[in-house]
Amino acid sequence: DGKLYALNAATGTPVWSEPFDAGGAIAVAPAVVGDRLVAATKAGDVHVVNLATGQGVHVPNLTKEKAATCDAVVVATPVAHEGLVYVRAQNNVLYAIDPVTARVVLTFSLKME
Repeated sequence: DGKLYALNAATGTPVWSEPFDAGGAIAVAPAVVGDRLVAATKAGDVHVVNLATGQGVHVPNLTKEKAATCDAVVVATPVAHEGLVYVRAQNNVLYAIDPVTARVVLTFSLKME
């Protein structure tokens, strides 16, 4: 349904008052970094959500104001490493996202010549 839910593992009760609406189908597991969750929709939108409150923000595209974060479909699970979250899109680009600033800090082409 395009929403993220946080449940208490012991009781099964919701942690957030409302689920976070990611605005599109989520096809992969989110990554957790500290007190934040980073989720990518299949359409390529990436969101950073506060684990305690369920409040989140959309990570903007580097060059196109109203475009999805990634310029292609995302069907690979994001990976957290040393404070950044890496999202691989179907355009063979790896997006490095800072979950603190909710910004793309680096892109890297995975295309082989």
